[in-house]
Amino acid sequence: MNDDSGMCRTAFETCEFDEHEYHFLLNSYSESCFVWIGKSSAYGDLAIALKRPNDEVCFSTKVIDKTGSPVSEALAMKLAKKTGKQVFVSCNVEMESEEVFRFINQKVFEMSLKLEQVKSNDGTVSLY
Repeated sequence: MNDDSGMCRTAFETCEFDEHEYHFLLNSYSESCFVWIGKSSAYGDLAIALKRPNDEVCFSTKVIDKTGSPVSEALAMKLAKKTGKQVFVSCNVEMESEEVFRFINQKVFEMSLKLEQVKSNDGTVSLY
């Protein structure tokens, strides 16, 4: 886990799914997390989410909305609920199918699991 010294844990992976390459970057700090997902180096939507202390209620908003897609905001909310951290998510990927959406969610959760030791409620590796 991160200590209070402001250290950052970083994970970067490039994965292929359905004949497309997807890049994933996660930066985890003691009280926040930044996630970038893209096919190229472009910066897409940016959403922020945070969980209210001592509650399951999570708040989110889009800071940059280039596509009108709810993906970055939905992913930010899921990660904020799981980690209890303030979460920023930038997603520069068009969701061509439900399978792509699930693949991206699964990959981000697996990477955050490695960085944060986040466990799902039922013990599985999933954000659903």
